[in-house]
Amino acid sequence: MSVAHMSTTQTSWLKHIGAWLGHIPKSEFDLAVYADKGLPTDVTNTMTKHGLTQGEVSSLVIPARTLKHRRSRHERLSKDETDKAIRSARILSQAQLVFGEDSLALEWMREAKRRFDGRTPMQMMETEAGGRLVEEMLFQLEHGMFA
Repeated sequence: MSVAHMSTTQTSWLKHIGAWLGHIPKSEFDLAVYADKGLPTDVTNTMTKHGLTQGEVSSLVIPARTLKHRRSRHERLSKDETDKAIRSARILSQAQLVFGEDSLALEWMREAKRRFDGRTPMQMMETEAGGRLVEEMLFQLEHGMFA
C-alpha cells in the first residue's frame, strides 16, 4: 500500500471518528490529547444524532445520572469517559467503513453474534477487551476472512 493511500485512508478514518465525537482530529495524537483533556459532554448528543440510543451512550460512555451531574456543573467528561467515547467512535467508524452505510453498520453492531456467545458487538465494546474483539472481527470481515 502506498504512503499516499495510507494517508487518505487515515484521513477518512479520522473524519469518521470526528463525526462521532463532534471534533475532527488531525492525527491519532489528537485523540490522546482529547482523552487527556476530556471531551465536552455534548459529545453524547453528537453520538445520539449519529444513531446511538441514549441507553447505548449510557452503557458505552457515561451513565445518564453521571452525565446529568456533569452537565449541571458544566464539567467535561473524565479521562475514562472520554477514552470510552473515543473507543466507541473508533469501533463504530471502523464498522461504517466496513459496511459502507451507517445504518448497516449499526444494524450489524446490534445483532447477537455466536462468536460473542450471543452478545452483540455493541455490548462487547463496553470494555476494552471486548472492543478489541469487535475490532478484530471487523478487520476479518473487511479483509474477506471468515468471521
